[in-house]
Amino acid sequence: EKFFQAEVDASHLNWILTANDIDRVPAPLVSRCTVYRVPEPDVAHVGALVASVVDDYAAELGVDTRFFSITAGDLEYLRETMPKHRSVRVLKELVRLILDEHESGCFHA
Repeated sequence: EKFFQAEVDASHLNWILTANDIDRVPAPLVSRCTVYRVPEPDVAHVGALVASVVDDYAAELGVDTRFFSITAGDLEYLRETMPKHRSVRVLKELVRLILDEHESGCFHA
């Protein structure tokens, strides 16, 4: 390794590559990889995705997930909107907005 200025045994290294469009990855690189196709999330995945977003948000804030609640109406709204945006990033933002809205309502008399 010329940058370490030492010999390095890289025979046990594994590489993980991601791509949104495999057609844009050079063929010589693809030929050296095992390709796993991950389907886009859909309505059936919303429940698990929301639970994961809530867990991550609670951890980020340093609170227990029991402080957050997603109502059946919230889940229904998130399921209805998923086919429109089909994005985990958008779903994450919507869940955070819902949780923040619920929280802001908790402290008003």
